[in-house]
Amino acid sequence: MRSMIVLEEREVLERANRSAERMRLAEAAAGFGVWETDLDTGWVTGSEGWAALEHIADGAVGCHISDLRKSVVADDLPIFDGARQRAVTTKEPFSLEYRVVVDQGVVRWRRVTANLQYVDGRP
Repeated sequence: MRSMIVLEEREVLERANRSAERMRLAEAAAGFGVWETDLDTGWVTGSEGWAALEHIADGAVGCHISDLRKSVVADDLPIFDGARQRAVTTKEPFSLEYRVVVDQGVVRWRRVTANLQYVDGRP
């Protein structure tokens, strides 16, 4: 019986690894990333695709939201900050577009779509 359970666990791990690899390939092909923000700490972590877009060494380690704000074009900071604040207030998903400076003088557009997740009634 134990060998059957080990085999099932191995199959689950293999499926999870294949799924993660497909996600990584999709991110690379489409130029997107997946991220998560801890609203209490302001810490943002994400996938390899997200880390590549944001020029972060390790998405699993991430960075503070204040570091991400530094790359946002100044005129777009109210959009960047306001979307999250509205989502917390209204409990609705949000979508926004804003500009970032990715390299010296190179401006790129970012489109962000997010849903807040609630744990014990807190976002």
